[in-house]
Amino acid sequence: MKNTMTKFERRSDFVRLRDLRKSVEQKKDYQENVVRIPLDRLRCSPFQPRKIFQTLSLNELSDSIREFGVLQPILVRDMGDGYYEIISGERRYRASLIAGKTDIPAIVLSINDNEAAIHAIVENIQREDLDYMELAEAYNRLIVEHGMTQEEVARRVGKSQSAIANKIRLLRLSPNVVKVLSEHGLTERHARALLRLPNEQLQLKVLKIVTDRAFSVAETELLISKTLEAAKGDKKSDSYFAQGKGASKVHERHPSVKDALNEIDSFISGIKKSVAVFKQLGINAKTAQFDRDTYFEIVVRLPKELNGYKYYGMANENEVKSAEK
Repeated sequence: MKNTMTKFERRSDFVRLRDLRKSVEQKKDYQENVVRIPLDRLRCSPFQPRKIFQTLSLNELSDSIREFGVLQPILVRDMGDGYYEIISGERRYRASLIAGKTDIPAIVLSINDNEAAIHAIVENIQREDLDYMELAEAYNRLIVEHGMTQEEVARRVGKSQSAIANKIRLLRLSPNVVKVLSEHGLTERHARALLRLPNEQLQLKVLKIVTDRAFSVAETELLISKTLEAAKGDKKSDSYFAQGKGASKVHERHPSVKDALNEIDSFISGIKKSVAVFKQLGINAKTAQFDRDTYFEIVVRLPKELNGYKYYGMANENEVKSAEK
């Protein structure tokens, strides 16, 4: 279901969730808030950013739980139908099932979908439980689904804005490339190096050599540089022009291409100028640009309410109604 909450409502949820977590962490009578919930009454969260739970790690945790029990309660929310949804602690829940337990200690929180989603994502990020691709997806979800900027995400998780941006760039890699990276345990630096290549075909060819020969990051970067040099020498290859090295020749053969690119530049420049004007007028407008696999995506966020008036999209003056009660 599409999230229709406004950015203001999302930020309010975010602040409320932060305060709620602080209150849970600071309670002196912590144990009095813990209840035991049957495992068959629990559901996994659809907002869980973690995609893979390592079998070996789960088995090790289950051995510990079998001997000592679950030392840290999981966080859940009451769904009102006799079931509870896990907010934080799915790994402990899965390990408890393996250990043959029938219930688990938990703390029940009263939060909505948006708060639960933010909590699940931020919790995993702060615990460093996610691999680099899962982190990239988690950061992107906070931005796209929950209205946060890269700067806000950076402050929330204690990272620099450039670190957030670099992670999100990894989402330009195709699912096939990501699968190879994951299956062979290649590092984030291997993944970032692949972004220099213009298309999936070249990336997979390079990955085949890297995995067959167990190349280090330095060896991978050298291989990529040689691959790009070879592509540069082939004036007829798509990769040559995809890298932008043949852009001038494309313009010479197809003047309309240059005109189209100039129009794109003018369009993007116009958006930025409009946003700057909005800000001068006191309108809290924001814009963000994302470099996707085959296209650029530009997002402009405008507030729905200004000085007591609500804006209803592409409306005429008669449709702009006062929000004052």
